[in-house]
Amino acid sequence: MANQYYSQANLLELFELIGSIDGNEYAEFEEFKAICCPESIWPNQLVEFDPRADQLETAVDELERTVTENDLLNLLMLDAFAKLEVVSKLSGRGYKRGQWTAMSTDLRSYALHESESDLQIDVVENEEQLTQWIRVAERALMGGHPLKENIFTELLNDDRAELYLGSIKGEPMATAFIFESSDSVGIYFVSVDESHRGRGYRAGLTLRFLNEAK
Repeated sequence: MANQYYSQANLLELFELIGSIDGNEYAEFEEFKAICCPESIWPNQLVEFDPRADQLETAVDELERTVTENDLLNLLMLDAFAKLEVVSKLSGRGYKRGQWTAMSTDLRSYALHESESDLQIDVVENEEQLTQWIRVAERALMGGHPLKENIFTELLNDDRAELYLGSIKGEPMATAFIFESSDSVGIYFVSVDESHRGRGYRAGLTLRFLNEAK
């Protein structure tokens, strides 16, 4: 379960950073945490809801009350190891929820070999590249919904984060960023435009960042 802890801790540290940006909020309640970013499709959600089985009914009641009283977006994201009884209870109550698909591993035990590709991967270093990165992510991951630019400007200027833009023949087509916390490195927003999927680009991006993380 150690790897689960490291991946979740990395995500929460990222959310704390995003919540510290003007206009955003990262709040801790008794039963869960919330990240709120107006004018952005991401990362508005509730996280860290993990009640004991014998307190589940009361915890869900408290969750719904707190969401209503604080006008929070009622999207609860469960981690990949969420208890089945929690998932079942939320489904039975018709609660809007999602579930992270995540993996974590000790990179010291792997030899990672990147294959040749026509995808050029560059570190995002300026506002023009950042704008291109955001537009690709909005298309490829967010269904065209807007992302708040100051979130990614903050990441661009934070030593713990690095954003990458993938291009094919000079045309931006792919994104990813890595975020380093004290115990781990998280890889986020791995995306490729729909017109260029099925060619191994996402796998190539992931391998590149796993090697960077090592």
